[in-house]
Amino acid sequence: SSRIKAVGDGSLPSVVQQGYQLTFARLPTEEEQTMMLAFIDQQRAAAGGESPEATDRALVEFCHVLLCLNEFVYID
Repeated sequence: SSRIKAVGDGSLPSVVQQGYQLTFARLPTEEEQTMMLAFIDQQRAAAGGESPEATDRALVEFCHVLLCLNEFVYID
């Protein structure tokens, strides 16, 4: 997760875009961006809220999700 936080302004939308760029060599669609930001918010809430530690945990979970998506697992 530190790799996706290091690029851009560090905002969550920027982090999601960087995650997709590194994983799939493309930016997320608007729908993907919205869904992943909602996922990160849910994971942060489950991990304790707005603290940096909760955000880091949520971003690790976001990275796990990206690596489990069919687009990453299967070659077209």
